Amino acid sequence: MPELYKSQGYSLETGFSFFAGLYVKYIKVFNKLEDCYDQIVHPQKREAIKPVLENVAVRMLELRNLLKALNPRPGNSYLALDDILAELKTNPDETITRVPRYFRNDAENADSYDVKIRRLDTWLEAFHGAVLEEQLDPPKWTPPQAELSVEQVIELIQRNERGRMGIVHAKKMIAYRKAALQKEAKAKAGDDDAAERILERETHAASVIISHWKRALIRKRFLKVRTLELEFLDMAVDPSAPFSDQASVNEIARKRRQLSMAAEEEMRAAQVDIKENVKEEMGDDIRVSQSRHMLEERRKWILATWKETAAFPNEMAEFYTDETEADDADKDKKDTKGKDKDKKDDKKGKGKGDTAPPPLDLSPTETVETLQGKTEEFTATWEGRIDPPDKPFDETLMREREEPQLEEEVRQAVDGLMAEELEALKNLYVEKGKKKKDKKKKEKKEKKPKKKKCCSGEALIPTNMLDCFAELVKDGILIKKAPAYLQDFVGAFGHLAAKKRVAGEFIPAPGAYMIKRMIVERCIMPLGSAGIRERAPFACRSLLLFGPQGAGKTALAHAIATEVGAMFFDISPRKIAGLYTTNAPSVIYMDECDQIFKAGKKKKGGGGEEDPSRIKKDLVSHLKKLNPAGETSTSADRVLFVGCTRLPYADHVDTKELLNFFEEKVWVNLPDLGSRMLLYQKFFRDEGVQLSSDFPLTALAQLSEGYPAGSIKEAVKFVLTEHRKTKIKARPLRLDEFVGPLSRAYFSFPEERTAFRDWDHMANGEKERLEKAREAANEAAAAKKK
Repeated sequence: MPELYKSQGYSLETGFSFFAGLYVKYIKVFNKLEDCYDQIVHPQKREAIKPVLENVAVRMLELRNLLKALNPRPGNSYLALDDILAELKTNPDETITRVPRYFRNDAENADSYDVKIRRLDTWLEAFHGAVLEEQLDPPKWTPPQAELSVEQVIELIQRNERGRMGIVHAKKMIAYRKAALQKEAKAKAGDDDAAERILERETHAASVIISHWKRALIRKRFLKVRTLELEFLDMAVDPSAPFSDQASVNEIARKRRQLSMAAEEEMRAAQVDIKENVKEEMGDDIRVSQSRHMLEERRKWILATWKETAAFPNEMAEFYTDETEADDADKDKKDTKGKDKDKKDDKKGKGKGDTAPPPLDLSPTETVETLQGKTEEFTATWEGRIDPPDKPFDETLMREREEPQLEEEVRQAVDGLMAEELEALKNLYVEKGKKKKDKKKKEKKEKKPKKKKCCSGEALIPTNMLDCFAELVKDGILIKKAPAYLQDFVGAFGHLAAKKRVAGEFIPAPGAYMIKRMIVERCIMPLGSAGIRERAPFACRSLLLFGPQGAGKTALAHAIATEVGAMFFDISPRKIAGLYTTNAPSVIYMDECDQIFKAGKKKKGGGGEEDPSRIKKDLVSHLKKLNPAGETSTSADRVLFVGCTRLPYADHVDTKELLNFFEEKVWVNLPDLGSRMLLYQKFFRDEGVQLSSDFPLTALAQLSEGYPAGSIKEAVKFVLTEHRKTKIKARPLRLDEFVGPLSRAYFSFPEERTAFRDWDHMANGEKERLEKAREAANEAAAAKKK
């Protein structure tokens, strides 16, 4: 770490390495649990595993937030784990947090998403005659074409044709010359032994042909026997069907989901019958006695409250809070004693010259206790229990759980009766005049809600999206993109990232592994699960992706929406014709967001209807209306603002407002050498081309330095035309074929990379921290001299 931080008393190595190792282990446990939940068909086991899975996710996010404070580069959001993975002997691919598949595949989420998609497809077909946005707009990139006149085109074709004819004539002359030389050689040698040589050649040719036919017949016989054995073992593969590993995996996953949904439906249907049977077994007498006992308890509590406070309780929910407050009060007394002692010790130890950061709370959180309890509950329920062979659920377990649920129904019925009695008691003892005044006040306050215009600035986030759905689709704001996934964001793992990110003044750009892990944990998980969002108060509400053109910023935004199964709203400046609505979970996407967050005051009359910055105030105000992640968060708050820009450092940008609006800033940089090699392999594979072993892939990756992933992809597409693919065996790919397309593609110059580095240095707060550390070091040095 820089010497300036060391002088400030930071000692982070031991704490960071310990909790980083724990964090990696939690990631591996989470990925295995997610696999387990996705592959299990038993509905009751799935219900038991899901809370454990979400608790592991919350604890993992808590550790990530703790590691941010313990980071050797203080306050940085990215975690370099290469040293930790080397110690644990862990593959880097195992440390990428997996997106839970139940975000899209669970019956409830899948049904609601399918309804939205069907509605979206209907309106897209009605307004545009197409379903995907790629079918509406022309491609962003077209192959480079030179502007030539008709005469120049004819001259070029004639020149190529004359060259082709010359090549054909030269080949004929070479063949004629070879034949003439062979005739001269035979004439000189004489014809004495010609017959013997011809016989030897014919004999050799016949033996070669016979050996090849023998091998072909033996192979055919072997394959026939092998096929018969495989058919006998029921392992034969249909040769006419194209085999694909990924296709077979997807088909198996689809069938498993169908089995899981069928088992859950069967369990729900059987649950009704089991509930009726348990009711009959319990009998009416037991339920009546339970309700009488509950009524007596609540009446005594109401009288006790009246005697103590001379007032009735406001509602029956206070009956349960009073029971828990007594236990909490005892715990608080014990905790406050310990805290008071700690405070006194801290006051004694503090001095005027102390500049060390406050101590961190490293003790286990409530999540650990909850996780331990859920794990013990699962073990106690399912350990040693044998699944019935004839049913996809355990009927005995359902019976055991129905009794507490019936008691809960009795309790709710009793609470309803007591609420009516409580209201009657209040009406007896409260003055009628006060009631009339309260009624008048309520009547004055209750006004009829005004109907808001669709997509107005005042209705950015309405609760019902149906009113604006058609208009949003018509204006191109609510769109449907082709599915994109985080696994398509390819990059090499940074094996020296820990040392590079600590040494030096500027922090290097994060790699693909860091970006994917941060997006999954800070954005996708809180967006996909309301339970995780409520318990992880450090989730992200807005995300800024900045970097050069073609680096993959838009692809990451599309991947977030696809992985969660969220609606995708595009309010980029080129598409704004009105504002937007949301329907959680939703991703609100803004391309070229530097045009929205412009600096300078507006002139009289506003910026005009076409000025993108006109929605800046509305965006800021409605981001504040979204409850931050935590206990106050609800399912409707699962909205993520994603902004992309390639000019965050431009003069027209209001940097302060841009940084204040986006809670997380991600620098999507150019790919390094290892990442470029992986990108080329992926793009060749996508085109159906298998590279030969002698192809200079490393040289091509070195040649592509400074080019983003988008430019590399388009260069590969330009070279690998359909005609060129058919000629690869006869004419293998060469390095010089890619030089021309790359020279015409977008290139990021060193000045642009430096500008991004300086802006990231300022945006992540590192520049301010270093300046403060320098000032403190200078003051300390001046104090020593005095």
